Amino acid sequence: MKFKKTVWFGVFVVVIFLIFGVSHVVFSEDLGVTATAYHKKQTKPSLDTNIFKYIDKLPRCKKYGFIDGISRVSCTTCHHRQEPKPVAYTLNDLDLSFAQLKKNTLYLNFDCDVNTYLVDKLRRTLGILEGKFKKIVITIKSYGGGLYDALAVISMLEEVKMKGVDLVTKCEGNAMSAGMMIFLAGDERIISETSILMWHEILSVKFLALEQVTDKENEAKVYRYLQNTVNNYIAKRTKMTKQELDERVKSKELWLNGKDALTHGFATRLIK
Repeated sequence: MKFKKTVWFGVFVVVIFLIFGVSHVVFSEDLGVTATAYHKKQTKPSLDTNIFKYIDKLPRCKKYGFIDGISRVSCTTCHHRQEPKPVAYTLNDLDLSFAQLKKNTLYLNFDCDVNTYLVDKLRRTLGILEGKFKKIVITIKSYGGGLYDALAVISMLEEVKMKGVDLVTKCEGNAMSAGMMIFLAGDERIISETSILMWHEILSVKFLALEQVTDKENEAKVYRYLQNTVNNYIAKRTKMTKQELDERVKSKELWLNGKDALTHGFATRLIK
Protein backbone atom coordinates (compact mmCIF):
# COMPACT_ATOMS: atom_id res chain seq x y z
CA MET A 1 0.00 0.00 0.00
CA LYS A 2 2.80 2.42 0.90
CA PHE A 3 4.55 1.66 -2.41
CA LYS A 4 1.36 2.37 -4.42
CA LYS A 5 0.80 5.67 -2.59
CA THR A 6 4.39 6.72 -3.34
CA VAL A 7 3.96 5.91 -7.06
CA TRP A 8 0.69 7.83 -7.32
CA PHE A 9 2.25 10.82 -5.54
CA GLY A 10 5.17 10.79 -8.01
CA VAL A 11 2.78 10.68 -10.96
CA PHE A 12 0.84 13.63 -9.50
CA VAL A 13 4.00 15.73 -9.16
CA VAL A 14 5.08 14.96 -12.75
CA VAL A 15 1.64 15.91 -14.13
CA ILE A 16 1.63 19.23 -12.23
CA PHE A 17 5.14 19.99 -13.49
CA LEU A 18 4.14 19.28 -17.11
CA ILE A 19 1.01 21.42 -16.86
CA PHE A 20 2.99 24.35 -15.43
CA GLY A 21 5.70 24.01 -18.10
CA VAL A 22 3.22 23.94 -20.97
CA SER A 23 1.22 26.89 -19.63
CA HIS A 24 4.43 28.88 -19.22
CA VAL A 25 5.47 28.24 -22.83
CA VAL A 26 1.95 28.99 -24.14
CA PHE A 27 1.80 32.22 -22.17
CA SER A 28 5.19 33.24 -23.56
CA GLU A 29 4.10 32.31 -27.10
CA ASP A 30 1.03 34.52 -26.68
CA LEU A 31 3.34 37.42 -26.04
CA GLY A 32 5.05 36.68 -29.34
CA VAL A 33 8.25 35.37 -27.79
CA THR A 34 9.33 31.99 -26.39
CA ALA A 35 10.11 31.61 -22.74
CA THR A 36 13.83 31.28 -23.40
CA ALA A 37 13.95 34.35 -25.60
CA TYR A 38 11.87 36.29 -23.10
CA HIS A 39 14.31 35.66 -20.29
CA LYS A 40 17.23 36.51 -22.55
CA LYS A 41 15.65 39.86 -23.32
CA GLN A 42 15.16 40.68 -19.66
CA THR A 43 18.65 39.69 -18.55
CA LYS A 44 21.01 42.64 -18.22
CA PRO A 45 24.77 42.36 -18.62
CA SER A 46 26.30 41.39 -15.29
CA LEU A 47 28.43 44.00 -13.54
CA ASP A 48 31.80 43.34 -12.03
CA THR A 49 30.89 42.96 -8.34
CA ASN A 50 34.46 42.56 -7.12
CA ILE A 51 34.72 45.45 -4.64
CA PHE A 52 38.48 45.30 -4.53
CA LYS A 53 38.76 45.82 -8.30
CA TYR A 54 36.35 48.76 -7.96
CA ILE A 55 38.37 50.36 -5.16
CA ASP A 56 41.63 49.99 -7.07
CA LYS A 57 40.18 52.12 -9.87
CA LEU A 58 39.35 55.05 -7.56
CA PRO A 59 41.65 58.11 -7.54
CA ARG A 60 44.16 58.13 -4.71
CA CYS A 61 46.12 60.87 -3.02
CA LYS A 62 49.57 60.70 -4.62
CA LYS A 63 51.39 61.56 -1.41
CA TYR A 64 49.53 59.60 1.26
CA GLY A 65 47.52 57.04 -0.69
CA PHE A 66 44.11 57.97 0.73
CA ILE A 67 41.22 56.91 -1.46
CA ASP A 68 39.29 60.05 -2.36
CA GLY A 69 35.58 59.65 -1.56
CA ILE A 70 36.01 56.67 0.79
CA SER A 71 38.64 57.52 3.36
CA ARG A 72 37.35 59.52 6.33
CA VAL A 73 40.80 61.12 6.70
CA SER A 74 40.87 64.45 4.93
CA CYS A 75 44.14 65.08 3.13
CA THR A 76 44.63 68.83 2.78
CA THR A 77 48.42 68.82 2.50
CA CYS A 78 48.65 68.09 -1.19
CA HIS A 79 45.12 68.68 -2.43
CA HIS A 80 41.90 70.38 -1.35
CA ARG A 81 38.75 68.34 -0.88
CA GLN A 82 35.69 70.36 -1.90
CA GLU A 83 33.16 70.74 0.90
CA PRO A 84 29.45 70.20 0.11
CA LYS A 85 27.53 73.39 -0.53
CA PRO A 86 24.97 74.39 2.16
CA VAL A 87 21.34 73.72 1.29
CA ALA A 88 19.42 76.88 0.43
CA TYR A 89 15.85 76.73 1.77
CA THR A 90 12.99 78.85 0.44
CA LEU A 91 9.57 79.90 1.74
CA ASN A 92 8.14 76.76 0.12
CA ASP A 93 10.09 74.70 2.69
CA LEU A 94 8.37 76.43 5.61
CA ASP A 95 6.30 74.08 7.82
CA LEU A 96 3.08 76.04 8.42
CA SER A 97 2.03 73.72 11.25
CA PHE A 98 5.21 74.80 13.06
CA ALA A 99 5.74 78.41 11.99
CA GLN A 100 3.60 81.23 10.62
CA LEU A 101 4.63 84.78 9.83
CA LYS A 102 2.01 87.50 10.34
CA LYS A 103 3.16 91.02 9.62
CA ASN A 104 6.36 91.40 11.67
CA THR A 105 5.65 88.59 14.16
CA LEU A 106 6.78 84.98 13.86
CA TYR A 107 4.49 82.50 15.62
CA LEU A 108 6.05 79.13 16.53
CA ASN A 109 4.23 76.04 17.76
CA PHE A 110 6.24 73.89 20.21
CA ASP A 111 3.56 71.24 20.79
CA CYS A 112 6.16 68.49 20.78
CA ASP A 113 9.04 66.84 22.58
CA VAL A 114 12.33 68.70 22.74
CA ASN A 115 14.57 66.73 20.42
CA THR A 116 16.86 67.05 17.42
CA TYR A 117 13.88 67.39 15.04
CA LEU A 118 12.73 70.50 16.88
CA VAL A 119 16.26 71.91 16.73
CA ASP A 120 16.45 71.29 12.97
CA LYS A 121 12.99 72.79 12.31
CA LEU A 122 13.79 75.89 14.32
CA ARG A 123 17.16 76.36 12.63
CA ARG A 124 15.57 75.97 9.19
CA THR A 125 12.71 78.37 10.02
CA LEU A 126 14.99 81.08 11.39
CA GLY A 127 17.20 80.74 8.32
CA ILE A 128 14.30 81.03 5.87
CA LEU A 129 12.72 84.03 7.59
CA GLU A 130 15.87 85.84 8.69
CA GLY A 131 15.32 89.60 8.81
CA LYS A 132 11.57 89.30 8.18
CA PHE A 133 10.34 89.52 11.79
CA LYS A 134 10.82 91.75 14.84
CA LYS A 135 9.01 89.57 17.36
CA ILE A 136 8.72 85.84 18.11
CA VAL A 137 5.81 84.27 20.00
CA ILE A 138 6.37 80.63 21.00
CA THR A 139 3.44 78.55 22.26
CA ILE A 140 4.78 75.64 24.32
CA LYS A 141 3.06 72.39 25.23
CA SER A 142 5.80 69.90 25.99
CA TYR A 143 6.63 67.08 28.37
CA GLY A 144 10.35 67.76 27.87
CA GLY A 145 13.12 65.94 26.08
CA GLY A 146 16.88 66.18 25.64
CA LEU A 147 18.96 68.57 27.72
CA TYR A 148 21.40 69.37 24.92
CA ASP A 149 18.56 69.88 22.45
CA ALA A 150 16.98 72.39 24.85
CA LEU A 151 20.31 74.20 25.19
CA ALA A 152 20.59 74.35 21.39
CA VAL A 153 17.10 75.89 21.08
CA ILE A 154 17.86 78.43 23.83
CA SER A 155 21.16 79.32 22.14
CA MET A 156 19.40 80.05 18.83
CA LEU A 157 16.74 82.13 20.57
CA GLU A 158 19.35 84.11 22.50
CA GLU A 159 21.19 84.83 19.26
CA VAL A 160 17.98 86.15 17.70
CA LYS A 161 17.31 88.33 20.76
CA MET A 162 20.79 89.87 20.37
CA LYS A 163 19.60 91.20 17.00
CA GLY A 164 16.82 93.19 18.66
CA VAL A 165 14.00 90.65 18.29
CA ASP A 166 11.48 90.48 21.16
CA LEU A 167 10.75 86.96 22.47
CA VAL A 168 7.43 85.97 24.07
CA THR A 169 6.81 82.45 25.38
CA LYS A 170 3.37 81.06 26.29
CA CYS A 171 2.64 77.88 28.22
CA GLU A 172 -0.54 76.11 27.14
CA GLY A 173 -1.19 73.09 29.36
CA ASN A 174 2.30 72.09 30.39
CA ALA A 175 5.95 73.02 29.95
CA MET A 176 7.98 70.38 31.76
CA SER A 177 11.69 69.67 32.11
CA ALA A 178 13.40 70.78 28.88
CA GLY A 179 10.14 72.46 27.83
CA MET A 180 10.27 74.64 30.95
CA MET A 181 13.85 75.65 30.13
CA ILE A 182 12.70 76.96 26.75
CA PHE A 183 9.71 78.70 28.37
CA LEU A 184 12.12 80.64 30.62
CA ALA A 185 14.01 81.95 27.56
CA GLY A 186 11.21 84.43 26.88
CA ASP A 187 11.48 88.08 27.92
CA GLU A 188 7.72 87.98 28.46
CA ARG A 189 6.45 84.64 29.80
CA ILE A 190 2.69 84.08 29.77
CA ILE A 191 0.85 81.25 31.50
CA SER A 192 -2.73 80.39 32.50
CA GLU A 193 -3.76 79.56 36.07
CA THR A 194 -4.25 75.88 35.28
CA SER A 195 -1.10 75.32 33.22
CA ILE A 196 1.79 73.42 34.83
CA LEU A 197 5.54 73.92 34.92
CA MET A 198 7.83 71.14 36.17
CA TRP A 199 11.57 70.85 36.85
CA HIS A 200 13.63 67.98 38.22
CA GLU A 201 17.15 66.62 38.53
CA ILE A 202 18.84 65.42 35.35
CA LEU A 203 17.93 61.84 34.47
CA SER A 204 20.13 59.26 32.75
CA VAL A 205 19.42 55.74 31.49
CA LYS A 206 21.97 53.04 30.69
CA PHE A 207 21.41 49.45 29.64
CA LEU A 208 23.85 46.56 30.05
CA ALA A 209 26.71 48.86 31.09
CA LEU A 210 29.65 47.37 33.00
CA GLU A 211 31.22 50.19 35.02
CA GLN A 212 33.76 50.61 37.78
CA VAL A 213 33.48 52.84 40.85
CA THR A 214 35.69 55.47 39.19
CA ASP A 215 33.36 55.54 36.21
CA LYS A 216 30.41 56.23 38.48
CA GLU A 217 32.30 58.95 40.36
CA ASN A 218 33.34 60.72 37.16
CA GLU A 219 29.85 60.38 35.77
CA ALA A 220 28.36 61.90 38.92
CA LYS A 221 30.71 64.89 38.63
CA VAL A 222 29.57 65.50 35.05
CA TYR A 223 25.88 65.27 35.98
CA ARG A 224 26.37 67.60 38.96
CA TYR A 225 28.17 70.10 36.71
CA LEU A 226 25.30 70.01 34.20
CA GLN A 227 22.70 70.32 36.98
CA ASN A 228 24.48 73.34 38.46
CA THR A 229 24.73 74.98 35.03
CA VAL A 230 21.02 74.64 34.31
CA ASN A 231 19.93 75.53 37.87
CA ASN A 232 22.02 78.73 37.64
CA TYR A 233 20.24 79.56 34.37
CA ILE A 234 16.83 79.03 36.00
CA ALA A 235 17.77 81.08 39.09
CA LYS A 236 18.84 84.02 36.90
CA ARG A 237 15.50 83.96 35.07
CA THR A 238 13.30 83.65 38.19
CA LYS A 239 12.96 84.88 41.80
CA MET A 240 14.14 81.54 43.18
CA THR A 241 17.78 81.30 44.34
CA LYS A 242 19.98 78.47 43.16
CA GLN A 243 20.29 77.11 46.71
CA GLU A 244 16.51 77.04 47.07
CA LEU A 245 16.12 75.43 43.66
CA ASP A 246 18.75 72.78 44.48
CA GLU A 247 16.83 71.86 47.62
CA ARG A 248 13.42 71.85 45.89
CA VAL A 249 14.50 69.37 43.20
CA LYS A 250 16.78 67.15 45.29
CA SER A 251 15.48 63.61 44.70
CA LYS A 252 12.07 65.04 43.80
CA GLU A 253 10.27 67.29 41.33
CA LEU A 254 9.28 70.95 41.44
CA TRP A 255 5.69 71.53 40.29
CA LEU A 256 4.22 75.00 39.71
CA ASN A 257 0.77 76.00 38.51
CA GLY A 258 0.15 79.38 36.90
CA LYS A 259 -0.20 81.33 40.16
CA ASP A 260 2.89 79.70 41.71
CA ALA A 261 4.86 80.35 38.54
CA LEU A 262 3.92 84.05 38.71
CA THR A 263 4.77 84.24 42.44
CA HIS A 264 8.24 82.72 42.00
CA GLY A 265 9.03 84.69 38.83
CA PHE A 266 8.89 81.77 36.38
CA ALA A 267 6.13 83.64 34.54
CA THR A 268 5.71 87.37 34.06
CA ARG A 269 2.00 87.49 33.21
CA LEU A 270 -1.03 85.41 34.05
CA ILE A 271 -3.88 84.72 31.61
CA LYS A 272 -7.18 85.26 33.40
